[in-house]
Amino acid sequence: MRSPHAHADILTIDTRGAKETRGVHAVLTGEDYHADGLGGLPALAPFNGRHGGPMFLPPRPAIALGGVMHVGYPVAVVVADMLDTARDAAERVVVEYAPRPAVLSARDAIEPNAPQLYDDCPNNEAYFYEAGDKGRGKFNVAGHFAAADRRGAERTRDQCAARRAVARDLGSQRDGTCLA
Repeated sequence: MRSPHAHADILTIDTRGAKETRGVHAVLTGEDYHADGLGGLPALAPFNGRHGGPMFLPPRPAIALGGVMHVGYPVAVVVADMLDTARDAAERVVVEYAPRPAVLSARDAIEPNAPQLYDDCPNNEAYFYEAGDKGRGKFNVAGHFAAADRRGAERTRDQCAARRAVARDLGSQRDGTCLA
């Protein structure tokens, strides 16, 4: 069973109905995961924080413990004889959530008044990564990107994608070019 919320506290999880389903062997939650002493999922790319300290590594249990941080986060796992039995039992797991404010992009997450995902991670900045040589004239790619208005480029790309989808639906312009 997965979370329908992008950011929420888990208030209660009732697995009794799922456990009573014939053919179900176990229904596991984050509490079970934690009780077994299983650690979090590892971070694959350790970077430094903005001022050279270690990056923020959030707790990442394989099954949500106390809250969810994205839509689709596993909240309960059902072990059953058959896939259909597991799906039926998962529908009987009752979770009470307290939704919290969420953001939908990394850019929005670092805005001054953005909702904080973790208390230990100020401004939602887990690490800081910078590439390129800012002092290298016209080959200063990082500087050129920093100065560019990418929002306009994103809008243009999104509009082109939408136009292609409409054009394909109408049966015209099937070569993938953008109809302006």
